[in-house]
This record gives sequence, C-alpha cells and structure tokens, in this order.
Amino acid sequence: MLRGLGLGQVGRQLLARLPGQRLEVAALGAGHRLVTGDPLARVLDGARRLTGVGRADRVARPGVVLTAAALVDPLWRDEVGQASLFASGIHPGFALDQLVVTLTTQSKSIDAIHLYELGMYDDYAAEDTMTTVLGFGQPMESEPMMAIPGIIGTAFGGHIRFVADALGLTLSEVTEHFDSRPTDRTLDVAHGRVEAGTRGAIRMRAAGVVDGREVIVLEHITRVGRDIAPEWPIGPGNVTYRIEIEGDPDLECTLVPSLKDPDGAGIPGMTSGGGAMMASAMRVVNAIPYVVAAPPGLLRSLDLPLTVPTAEVFGSVAGATSPA
Repeated sequence: MLRGLGLGQVGRQLLARLPGQRLEVAALGAGHRLVTGDPLARVLDGARRLTGVGRADRVARPGVVLTAAALVDPLWRDEVGQASLFASGIHPGFALDQLVVTLTTQSKSIDAIHLYELGMYDDYAAEDTMTTVLGFGQPMESEPMMAIPGIIGTAFGGHIRFVADALGLTLSEVTEHFDSRPTDRTLDVAHGRVEAGTRGAIRMRAAGVVDGREVIVLEHITRVGRDIAPEWPIGPGNVTYRIEIEGDPDLECTLVPSLKDPDGAGIPGMTSGGGAMMASAMRVVNAIPYVVAAPPGLLRSLDLPLTVPTAEVFGSVAGATSPA
C-alpha cells in the first residue's frame, strides 16, 4: 500500500522500470493508493466489500512488483519524501516471516527453523509463470527461471533475512537448491496441459547459514497433482504453510487458508489457492489505517502494530467494536 503517493511522475517511473505484471490501483481517498499484482487484483473487490474501502478505478499496464523495494526505495527517498510503502500478503508478509517471529516469543533456545509452503498450483492460470518461471509441463531436462543460479536466493533471501534480523542473527550466506519430479499421467490444469513425463512438481530450497550451519531453511514444494512426488512433504490442505522451530521447546505450526466461495470473491475456479489469495489481499486491506498512521518510509510488518481488522469483518455480530 502506498500512502501519500499518486501515480504522477514517480508512478510512471515505477511502471516504466518494472514491466511485465498487471497493476491495479484502488482509490482510497486523497493521496492514498492500494496496489497489487494480478491475480490478487481480482479479489480486491470482494475484500473491499468486507471493509467498505474504495473501489478499483484504474488499471495500468505494464505493472509493478512492489516487493522489489530496492528498486522502489531510490524514487521514494529522492522524489517523494513523505510517502510510505507497506508490501505484504500471506507469503511473503505473514505466514513464513511475521508469524515465525511471533512464534519465537515462546522460545528459550532455538537450534534451527524450517519453513514450508506446500502448494497445489493446479488452479493457477498464469501460463508464463507456470511454464517459463516454474517449469511445469516442460521437459525434465529444461531449465526454468527458478533453477538459474541466484534466482532462488534472490526470491527467498528476503524472507530468511527478515527472520534472521529479527532474531539478531548475522548470516554468512544464503544457499539454494532446485529439484523437480515428473508427472506419470497427463493433467489438464488451469494454465494448460501438463503431459505425462514432463515436470509436475518442483522443490525450491533456500537456507540461511551461520558459522557453516543451516539455521533458517525455507522450502517451496509445489505440485499440479497431489500424488506427484509422494516422497516429498505435503500438507493437509491444497495450500499449507508449516513452521517447525527446533529448540527448547520444539514448536510446530500449520496454517491452511481455504475459501468457501471463490466465485463471490471474484476468483472463480481457484479451488486450491483461493484462500491464500483472499488472505493476501486482506493483509493489505486491513493494514490501511495503520499505514496511514505510520511515519513515512518503507514499512516492515515489525514496524507496525498488529493490523487487526475493523469490526465490519464480523458483519452483524453484536457488540463488535473497532480497534482503538
């Protein structure tokens, strides 16, 4: 979410520098903008119906990936000064970073942290992302973008460093690994056909290292069929976030977002990932009053209080009051 920043010159520069993804800008009142990439844009109307915040009134192409804060920051600092940026979602933004840090408040000692996103992507219709970036449906000998050295570390390193910084750890490096498995049958999924013998599951792993030892490990295990790569971990839901903290005490937390009515949320057909999409949108929508009240700058979730939603999320529940 952007506070104090219209599209203007800075917005045009961002759009020019970061092409390739749809951008939706929602009017939130004077000087405020809510920005998301497709497909999250599709759930914002449903999210705003829950909160009464604005409406989508402009769609611009090309788009901007706002998690690329390193690219946004110079524009911010030099040309805006009084703007604030808060980029969030269920992951990154909560399940495998802020929630992890919250769980460690119960720890006497910590030996290692292992984090998982275990996801079914059978309902994800972004063809280029699914094929070129992740490699689904491609020959096993092909090299998708995520297998290129440095990409996993770049994509997942921020999550790992977020947790490390919160715990006062200095990482010596972030290592990475990509693996994949074929599907034994042809599958027709949202982005297209995945032929038997082509890539049907991927495992992406990044690890933060301290003194030669892996202390924070983040893995994405993603499939287009639940029975592909049965030797790999799989969650109880179609999208599962799992946190394992080894220490004193040992802690394990499993988060499974799901959605009763994808059609009503504006994402028809998203039976696997709909809950995560809605949760991601609501992380941003619910943060609006807190970002507006925050000082200018790039904001992490640890810089804000808990972004508790207003009472409207409870509908007609008697006695509900908004947070102070």
